[in-house]
Amino acid sequence: MHVVSLKQACAHLCHDLVVAYASGVSPTELVDEAWRRLEARWHDADAHRAFRSTCASLGKLDEAARRYRQVAESDPVRAASARTELEALMAEALASLAATRSPRPRRTRTPLFFVALSLATVLVLGALWASLHGS
Repeated sequence: MHVVSLKQACAHLCHDLVVAYASGVSPTELVDEAWRRLEARWHDADAHRAFRSTCASLGKLDEAARRYRQVAESDPVRAASARTELEALMAEALASLAATRSPRPRRTRTPLFFVALSLATVLVLGALWASLHGS
């Protein structure tokens, strides 16, 4: 039953986003509306997931974090749950970054590197030879 309610919440959210986007509503207004819905159902985990999902889809995770931090700092009754949701938000953001991370580029040696290495080797060997065979 929990899964069905989450699916319904996500379907409703997606529908709302499409309608709002088509009617020219700004992302900030969508976040404001999602926050109002969340505050009406603060103790519902699905409401928090829907809010985070909305913010993620709009590229507004920073705004979600700001709102959760504000609640954590100003509302002693909801502070603990706001901190928990803030941690979940950060974990989701990090997971999203990790998923989109491009592989580290392979470091290649350029011909200039080998020329510089050869020159340095010749200079060191020349100095060593001069110190051993010098006057």
